[in-house]
Amino acid sequence: MYGITIRLKKPMIACIIAGGVAGIYSGFVSLKAYVFATPSIASIAQFVSKDNSSNFINALITGAIAIVVAFVATLIIGFDDPVEEEEEYDDTVETVGNTVLSQDGTSNTTNSIILTPIEGKAVALSQVNDPTFSEEIMGKGAAIIPSKGRVVSPVNGTISALFKTKHAIGLISDDGAEILIHIGLDTVKLDGKYFTAHVKKDERVKVGDLLVEFDMEAIKAAGYDIITPVIVTNTNDYKDVFSIIDKDVKEKDELIKTIK
Repeated sequence: MYGITIRLKKPMIACIIAGGVAGIYSGFVSLKAYVFATPSIASIAQFVSKDNSSNFINALITGAIAIVVAFVATLIIGFDDPVEEEEEYDDTVETVGNTVLSQDGTSNTTNSIILTPIEGKAVALSQVNDPTFSEEIMGKGAAIIPSKGRVVSPVNGTISALFKTKHAIGLISDDGAEILIHIGLDTVKLDGKYFTAHVKKDERVKVGDLLVEFDMEAIKAAGYDIITPVIVTNTNDYKDVFSIIDKDVKEKDELIKTIK
């Protein structure tokens, strides 16, 4: 019920219709349940009576009516697949220079291609245990579960912010994308411990330049989650922001594309 019918709506309508039709039949034949049982296949036994064998047969017929009517009603009404909130990178588009070509041959200018700043596994922001990131309050992007304790520049651009605690870095790409790399969750409380910065605010960087190193094992041992959101904080400036997720990535692999 909660995983399919309520979420998808149309199957719920089909189930309501089927329940109504089956209910009419059960009322017409005076179907009786002799005990209360939680709905399941096994609870069909609640309709068994040694004095009224037809009651169990009518229970089976009622169940069959509900199944058949629900099936037919779903075919008629339709069944829409859910639309995922997290926009994934579409690997059917081709990038040529600074242009994204779709399958129908149309093109859109891509304002930025943001590469992977940390080696690890790229996952959806919804997997980050912090609503600021998982609910995309700060913007769209992806998260990385690090396998190596270093952050490199994902773009050619400028360091716009380097927190005193070194757990977060802000960049502005030459194409205008504003990027936040937040190493771990609540790691601001470490006050810079286990982090080493290799750049300064306002410094020019190019793709692959080392920005920060961090001791993954020490941070985890201190009780912190090291999952690292990579956010496009000016998401509203773009028509679409696509992210690669559920994939192992290396430094400088494509991670995010922004399209005007």
